[in-house]
Amino acid sequence: GTGEPYGNLGAIGGSGVYKTTDGGSTWTNLPNTASFGDVGRIIINPTDKDNILVGTTSGIYRTTDGGSNWSQTYNSSGTVQDLDSDPTDFNIQYGSVGNFGIVKSIDGGLTWSTSFDRANFNGNHSRFELAVSAADSNYVYLSVYSASGGTYTNTDFYVSDDKGVTYTK
Repeated sequence: GTGEPYGNLGAIGGSGVYKTTDGGSTWTNLPNTASFGDVGRIIINPTDKDNILVGTTSGIYRTTDGGSNWSQTYNSSGTVQDLDSDPTDFNIQYGSVGNFGIVKSIDGGLTWSTSFDRANFNGNHSRFELAVSAADSNYVYLSVYSASGGTYTNTDFYVSDDKGVTYTK
């Protein structure tokens, strides 16, 4: 994917998703992805290379045919800054949405529901970075930047021990 979705002054604009079929020697732009906006994250199903999700400035897009066809499965007014999948089950995925929180899918990215809403924790939270433990995928770690009101230099840290159902600081 191309582009830098964080909105900083020196951000690089995106031109969609590029694909290689020769191990990275050559790359081809997928023209049907040009309207996605900046692409910040890509996750690929480890058991099906044609099943791909991308997080963009306009939401989350999904393909199951290697990029020939895409569907927008999450429409967002905030940038999807991060995408992560459960390392034991690709059907469980998390999207970090700027100025909102975390959305979660349990059906391979077809539908999304709120897992962490900043309004329930700190309304100043703006950027979210998430990691799923490879040792125990019940544990989800969330680092959050806030322009103000954070506990540690405008940063807060949350942990979930139930796959993102609840979070503690």
